[in-house]
Amino acid sequence: MALNVKAFQCTLQLAFQCGASSFCTLQREPLPLLEHVDQSNISRYQVGQYNVNKDSFESLTLPIFSAQECRVLVLDEIGRMELFSDDFKQSVKSALNNPQQVILATIPVAKGRPISFVEEIRQHPNAKVFIVSIL
Repeated sequence: MALNVKAFQCTLQLAFQCGASSFCTLQREPLPLLEHVDQSNISRYQVGQYNVNKDSFESLTLPIFSAQECRVLVLDEIGRMELFSDDFKQSVKSALNNPQQVILATIPVAKGRPISFVEEIRQHPNAKVFIVSIL
């Protein structure tokens, strides 16, 4: 049996105290710059010292949710940066409520100030949470 899988992943690259974050899909679609440290160009979407390019994020990730033939979604990760997109949050909710789709996602461990949307996912009746740690 063949499974059609769609996914995205965030990787953080650090060099000389500059941060850049790229997203890619399993299909190796283009990697738009999603975060950058640039104090002369402050974005209204920020996580810490990083500006977030919401349009690039959405153009790469939202089509993953609309693929009708997709049975498995891999989302690495759902954190603060991803939550600037209401469309992304709605897509995650719809996928969680779709009995025909399986989602494998990483979410941050609850600590300090919880992220309300992440807590919704954690408490969702269709969610099964596993804590993975390195000993």
